[in-house]
Amino acid sequence: MKNWKTAFFVCLVALVISNGYLSFQLLDEGITNTYKSETMEKQDEALRLLGEIIVEEGKTYTQKDILFLLRQKYEDGFIVEDSNSVSYQGIKFLFENDSLVSIQDIW
Repeated sequence: MKNWKTAFFVCLVALVISNGYLSFQLLDEGITNTYKSETMEKQDEALRLLGEIIVEEGKTYTQKDILFLLRQKYEDGFIVEDSNSVSYQGIKFLFENDSLVSIQDIW
């Protein structure tokens, strides 16, 4: 009769400890995701602002100029050139009439 009581209390203590640990992990994951999402929002806003500045100042650059600059800086990079865009590492430079009009994040 004493064996089942001992086993019950050992299992009860193990259950309480494991549930406490899992609750802590869940709370920690929630806080981490909140900070990650805030950081990503700030980074997206910064990229958008930098993209606007680059487009405004880079209207004199042609598609060939951007392609040359990317290939000069990233010799081994996977750079894709389409008829009106150049893509590299999730960033797409869009051109109209051989003039830079926008930069998009494609990831």
